[in-house]
Amino acid sequence: MIFEVLGIIELDSIADGYIALDAVIKAAPVSVFKAEILNPGKFIIFLTGEVASVEFSMDAGIEAAGESVLDHVLLKNLSSQVVPVINVNQSDAGFEKAETAANLDALGIIETYTLASAIDAADRSAKAASIRVRSIVSGNETGGKGVTTISGKIGDIEYAMESVVDYLTARNQLYRKVVIPGPPPELKGFLCGN
Repeated sequence: MIFEVLGIIELDSIADGYIALDAVIKAAPVSVFKAEILNPGKFIIFLTGEVASVEFSMDAGIEAAGESVLDHVLLKNLSSQVVPVINVNQSDAGFEKAETAANLDALGIIETYTLASAIDAADRSAKAASIRVRSIVSGNETGGKGVTTISGKIGDIEYAMESVVDYLTARNQLYRKVVIPGPPPELKGFLCGN
């Protein structure tokens, strides 16, 4: 799927997640393409449509859920790299079979407090530099955090990371960031969950 607009609401209550989902659906003509429970006890809603409709529906969902909202983002002109790698299987992690970690100049890993912020970080990174978004792993595998992995040339990775760190820090969403220059071939297996 390729979307130009992506709205995300992440909540710390499953029950309030369904209340927010109800409000989102009733507020405006949007497409909810994913709404699910995340571990530990969180709920996330992904929606798309016209910008004004998505904004209106998100406002309605946020108001309905109140204090249960952990994070929310509205991404416009969404990078085409983002949606295909949301919750990518760790055994795949966006690596082609012929590709090894030896072919990678550098890896960047951005760990956030929410999946919504990890997706936001992936989108901002892809727009900032010539990098490849490898994976965006959700709270189901990460104890409620989000983890974005990117690859590319060391300078591009560093620039992409710089472009999101201040933003995420200002939003109190950055947990950790790591740049790994020249990763050894053995690292790929661990990145891929082997």
